Amino acid sequence: MTDTIYHYDATTGAYQGAGEADVNPLDMDNPLISANATVIVPPESTDGMIAVFADGAWSQKKDHRDQTIYDITDYTQSKMVTDLGEVPEGWTLQKPEEFSLWNAQSGKWEYSQDLERPVKASSVRTERDAIADRVSREINRLEDAGKDANAWRQYRVALRNVPEQEGFPFKVQWPKAPGEFTGK
Repeated sequence: MTDTIYHYDATTGAYQGAGEADVNPLDMDNPLISANATVIVPPESTDGMIAVFADGAWSQKKDHRDQTIYDITDYTQSKMVTDLGEVPEGWTLQKPEEFSLWNAQSGKWEYSQDLERPVKASSVRTERDAIADRVSREINRLEDAGKDANAWRQYRVALRNVPEQEGFPFKVQWPKAPGEFTGK
């Protein structure tokens, strides 16, 4: 006669699978049960749960192992779950979008323009600075050729004032260049 035994992890008690008990040559009616195993049948696990053996009985625990959780105080911070049980306090399984803040009332991430503003502003300023550099070279070429560069100087001032516009950095009205660039 062979008996089915149910193996569990020595540390967590998490169910690991079924096997056959070894025959006891001294007592055929009492099979040998290996360490970290039991003849007690574990319950069927539902989604997100796992059977856990502790104190001589099976129970169910949340199993989020190998899932990513996110810090609700900083959407850029995440880590992999390694332990059984509930998601730790201050963390969520919900993946945030970029520039999100955790809304404790709704239990959801919400977009925050305040988080995006400095990143967007930096990007717009970088673009503006690249254009202004080209304008400065254009002014130098015109002046070297003895031509009037005043319109290009005014354009450069307008570029420098872009961050002062209402709605910056999300709504930018780029000033119109006074002409085509003549150099590279």
